[in-house]
Amino acid sequence: MYEIHNDERFPHYRKLLFALEQARPDRAAVLTRHALAELNLPYEVAQRAEQFAYELLLNAYQHTTGVDLASVGDAPLPRHVRLEVGTVDMPDRTYVRVAVYDQGDPRDFQWSSARRGLRFIRDYAPYYGCEAASPYGKVVWAQI
Repeated sequence: MYEIHNDERFPHYRKLLFALEQARPDRAAVLTRHALAELNLPYEVAQRAEQFAYELLLNAYQHTTGVDLASVGDAPLPRHVRLEVGTVDMPDRTYVRVAVYDQGDPRDFQWSSARRGLRFIRDYAPYYGCEAASPYGKVVWAQI
């Protein structure tokens, strides 16, 4: 559905563990935990990545799609939110990256006015960001 612009600020996955559309934040967190189990990561790292997946997806649904997940029940979710979890090689080590794509305008996204979920990302992720994604929309990501 989305492709990353070729941008050195956003390194490519070494290993994409999974990509999922229409994921609910609670289910995505569990899927993230199971996918990371194969990497034998320290518990702290896996737990943090799981929290990142939950917070990034929740933010996308609330602020981009306008969906209140509490009132949706079992109704289908919009298809224009995508979660990716994988590993990225950086100069100092390999990181786990959690990225959520949505149809929001990256120019409207501001870390400085972030609420609880994105403040959590900002406080605990050594690398994080928001970039334009093609064919339209943005990707908000965090690495641990």
